[in-house]
Amino acid sequence: MTKQIKQLLILVGVLVVLLGAYIALRVWNAGAEERAEAQADYVLTLEDIQRLTWDYSGEDLDFLRSGESWTWAPDSAFPLEESNLTGLEETLASLKAQRVIEAPDALADYGLDTPDMTLTVETGSDTVKLLIGDMTGSDYYVMVEGEDRVYTIDSTLITYLECSLMDMMVLPDIPSMSESNVEQVEVTLTDGTTHQLTKVTETREETVETDTGETDENGEAVTETTTQTVTVYTWYLDGEALSDGAVDDYLTDLGALYVSAAHAYRAESSEVISCGLTAAERLTIVLTQTDEDGETVEEQVDLRVGNDDTSGSYVYVTLNDDSDTPTIYLMNADRLESLLDLSRETLEATVSADSE
Repeated sequence: MTKQIKQLLILVGVLVVLLGAYIALRVWNAGAEERAEAQADYVLTLEDIQRLTWDYSGEDLDFLRSGESWTWAPDSAFPLEESNLTGLEETLASLKAQRVIEAPDALADYGLDTPDMTLTVETGSDTVKLLIGDMTGSDYYVMVEGEDRVYTIDSTLITYLECSLMDMMVLPDIPSMSESNVEQVEVTLTDGTTHQLTKVTETREETVETDTGETDENGEAVTETTTQTVTVYTWYLDGEALSDGAVDDYLTDLGALYVSAAHAYRAESSEVISCGLTAAERLTIVLTQTDEDGETVEEQVDLRVGNDDTSGSYVYVTLNDDSDTPTIYLMNADRLESLLDLSRETLEATVSADSE
């Protein structure tokens, strides 16, 4: 065997060894995440969660699992938006510790002698209390009641807990509104004065010339005349016709109405009075909608409009609810102020401004 062949065989052998080492390293790195997961410390790994209870900003929150859904324990009819509850379930199924303190100092050092928050979790077989203390960097100190170890966890769990009941309420939708489906608007002021905006709908045949895209022998564009049916709306305020375009801005504001937040669910009388809803102004809109069967049906949106909230940006309202214990919402104060100012002077002023 020549010297060159021996050298070649040695190089091939080295290459095989290096290739094997490379493959082994790839396999090792591919399993690193799985090994880290297997070796991780968990504060809790809970299944079959049936009840979640905690307090936030002085408010006791209590939720029960009902089949595949969650409900508010005091009233299962409460319109609950469940994403926070499902998020808590998923987090508690594998609540990972960022750090484990096996021999903690005094609990006061971690804010766990008087915890900021206590989460009680009832499963199908056990009840667990998780004490939540001070922040440390971006993490939080926590401790399972009855155990000695202190952990730190990231902020995921806390994010789900830092919400009020009103934050978890499903807000009602206000129907889409435009000139084509709004039939009538009525404003009632606190002194009993009422203003009514009504619409008369007519259809007309109009002749329209359209360009065919062709030219004649002189190079002139060829047009054709067609007849089409157009819908014309005439608006009246308190029985007197308004100028064309007078209601355009008003209808734009109507179409932009939405509920911003919930304030109180089935409010007590003292809260209704405090929000200025006992002798409130009222905005009532009558509109037509197409139902699931394709039939045109009439719908009404009735808003009682009370006081501004403390920020001045929102106003307290009820929506289609004249009960003694209504749910109170917040809506944009400026928009509702404009809509309640239903006067000929205000409406016609927009036409004058556009013509200048």
